[in-house]
Amino acid sequence: MNEPVFVRHLVRRPDTQLDFRRTYIVGIIFNLRGESGQRTHLVPASELDPLWMEWLQRVEATQRRR
Repeated sequence: MNEPVFVRHLVRRPDTQLDFRRTYIVGIIFNLRGESGQRTHLVPASELDPLWMEWLQRVEATQRRR
C-alpha cells in the first residue's frame, strides 16, 4: 500500500467518481498491527510503473486460471 503507484492513485474523497472504463479500481482491506481499514485506488489504464505492471500481470494470470 505504500508503493508510489498506490500512493499516487489513492482515492482521498468519498465523493470521487469511479471510472470503470479508464481506470483499474483496486480495493484493499487490511488489518495491520491491530488497525483495520480499507483503501480504494483508481489506477489509470495508461499507468506504466514497473511495479504496477508486474502486479497487474500477476492478478490477470490468476484470473485466467479460473
